[in-house]
Amino acid sequence: SSSSSSSSSSSPASTDGIYAARLARRRSASQRTKASFQPESLSRVEKKKLKKREKTNSNSKRKAISSSKRVAVRPQLQFELSSLNPGDLLATAVVLRQYTGKNGTLNVYLDAGVYRQLPDGTKKRVDARLKADGKAPLPAVGQRVSLIVHRVQPSAARLDVKTMTQTSWYQKVVEDVEQAKWELSTLQVGHKLSGTIVKLVPAGALLDVGAYMEKTSSKSSRRPVLAMLMKDHFAKNVGSAADAVRSSSVVDVLQSNDRIDVYVRRVLPSNG
Repeated sequence: SSSSSSSSSSSPASTDGIYAARLARRRSASQRTKASFQPESLSRVEKKKLKKREKTNSNSKRKAISSSKRVAVRPQLQFELSSLNPGDLLATAVVLRQYTGKNGTLNVYLDAGVYRQLPDGTKKRVDARLKADGKAPLPAVGQRVSLIVHRVQPSAARLDVKTMTQTSWYQKVVEDVEQAKWELSTLQVGHKLSGTIVKLVPAGALLDVGAYMEKTSSKSSRRPVLAMLMKDHFAKNVGSAADAVRSSSVVDVLQSNDRIDVYVRRVLPSNG
């Protein structure tokens, strides 16, 4: 009985020792495997499989980041993709999500109310792509911005856009910003302004009315703010040079560099 009791009392300790030895052997084998693994020793087929697996993992992480930054608020559908041309203005676009490009730069997708017509007659949204140029920060998710059409590919359902700061005509406005008279937050609805048309687009006209916003960074302390005169608010007898078809009632046609008087309808300091 004494021998049986001693063997039973030593059994737990010996079992723990066996488990510890097994664990040590596994760790040692794992370390040897990691140390001996070299991509150079792989065959061409194995390297191809490894590269494909790494790319899949990278894409899945990118999609996870993008989906976590999606926003639900989208503008109404306004523009058919095939009707857009480079230089057209998309006045109201919402930043949907951010994503990291192949070269590691951060870009964004936006909804500007663009769609494409499917064969069954339904409308499918087409998100616009804005690439970073390294000169100006990208807009944040949920922010509303105005964009310029850069490239349209209806067959691929692709739309590339750029910000107004990336256009030559906007640079002229930037040069004259120090002469601007109106700080955006001081403008009130009904205020009469005199402005110059800097860009005509199918949706209306962009005007330089001498408005600006204060900023704390970069060389200039001011950022110009353009006014958007929507086509719906033109006078009945006024048309635009950007109109493809003009009504017979149109007497005056707006041209770039025309100077006109307008009234403030709405001010959005948060969106600039």
